[in-house]
Amino acid sequence: MWRHRFYALGIGLKGLDGLIETVSGLIFLSVHRALLDGWVVRATSAMIDGDADDWIARSLQHAFVGMSSGSRFFAGGYLLGHGALKLFIVIALFRRKRWAYNTAIGILCVFVVIQVSRIFYSYSTGLLLFTLTDVAIAWLIWAEFHSDR
Repeated sequence: MWRHRFYALGIGLKGLDGLIETVSGLIFLSVHRALLDGWVVRATSAMIDGDADDWIARSLQHAFVGMSSGSRFFAGGYLLGHGALKLFIVIALFRRKRWAYNTAIGILCVFVVIQVSRIFYSYSTGLLLFTLTDVAIAWLIWAEFHSDR
C-alpha cells in the first residue's frame, strides 16, 4: 500500500535525521571549540571564495565562530537529546510498539506548535516545509496505527 511505503520512508528519514542530530550533538560536546571552528571555516571558505555573498556559508561561520561556550553546550545537549529521543521513537515505531504511535504523534504535535509559533514570529520557508512534513508524518503514523489494529 502506498501509505505504508510513505510511512516507512518518512520514519526512516526521521531516523536518519535523529542519527545526524545525535552525532552532531556528540561532536558539539566533545570536540574542542577551536577545532570545530576551524572545521567550519575550512568547509565554508571554498563556498565564500566562489561567491563572496554566500549567505549560508557566512551564516554558518558567524554562528559557529561567534558562539559562546554556554550556547555551544546548550546546542550540543539539545541536538544529542533531541536526536536520541527521535532514534528511540523511530526504532519503537519500526518494531510496531503500540505506545510509540501516540507518543510520536504527541511529540510531533508539540514540535509543530513550536514551529508554527516561530513561523509567525519570524517567517521561514524552510521551517514551513519542515512543519508541513512533520504534519504529514504525524498523519502517516496515525494511519499506520489504525491500519495495524
